[in-house]
Amino acid sequence: PLLGKSLALGGVVIALVVALQSVSGIVAEREGRLREAERSVAASLASAQTIVGPLIERDCSEAWESTQGEGKDRKTVTERRDFKLTAMPASLDVKGDVAIEPRYRGIFKVNGYVLKARLVAAWNDGATLVPEAQHLGSRLHCDAPVLFVALGDSRGVRSAAMQIDGAAVPVLAGTQHAAHPRGFHADVAESFAGARRPLRAEIGVE
Repeated sequence: PLLGKSLALGGVVIALVVALQSVSGIVAEREGRLREAERSVAASLASAQTIVGPLIERDCSEAWESTQGEGKDRKTVTERRDFKLTAMPASLDVKGDVAIEPRYRGIFKVNGYVLKARLVAAWNDGATLVPEAQHLGSRLHCDAPVLFVALGDSRGVRSAAMQIDGAAVPVLAGTQHAAHPRGFHADVAESFAGARRPLRAEIGVE
């Protein structure tokens, strides 16, 4: 009887071990699928954001004539330099509301987050947007100023709206900045360059 009980107990233990291993395998498989679902959702959404701006920038160029060579090889050539003028805001107020937005992958629910941000920037004047010549008799040319906001991952922006001095302006894709191309921008009145008046911009991003 003792041997029979021992064999029965051993059989029960073996059955329990097999069952636990089976359950552990199912749990590990579900955890693996959950991690795969999380990676899938993360890949479909924006990654960590880095925001540059808002800044007002203006592309300018200076052209001048210079003399090269001596004697019969002497000639006059036109030289040019391109540069940017930047105006940083005197004040910047940032407010944001974050909401949870669930995403589903099969039987799994993965929480994402949606940020609704409001940026209010103010400039005291446009003095820094006036170019200065570095060569005597040169010709200066500048494009209209542009207000831009650069983003680390532009996929994170569903919509953007902007008001400059209380008036809504069209928001365009890209920043026109070589180092920070992703983001959006809006044109600023050319009269602000050199103006002794403030400028206020309200930007809503979702």
